Amino acid sequence: LYMPEDDSIKEYGTEFWSPKKYTDDWDTSFRKHDCDFIFKIPFIPNIIYFMPRCNKSWHSSPDITSKLSRKHIYGFYEKE
Repeated sequence: LYMPEDDSIKEYGTEFWSPKKYTDDWDTSFRKHDCDFIFKIPFIPNIIYFMPRCNKSWHSSPDITSKLSRKHIYGFYEKE
């Protein structure tokens, strides 16, 4: 979870992509130039998203061109 305090860095929101082809090799499965852009969620307060992590779902952030600090929490669960 990323927790921005205001909308001053909203342009650094999460971008979602659709790979043009799928592979099980996680090291080569995501390259922006090999994907179609779907949409971007702005980096602003009170916005959250969840998505599965697999070789068919990819996200990224735009290139960060200024010094900034992002508050965040990572979480995961294990399938039983």
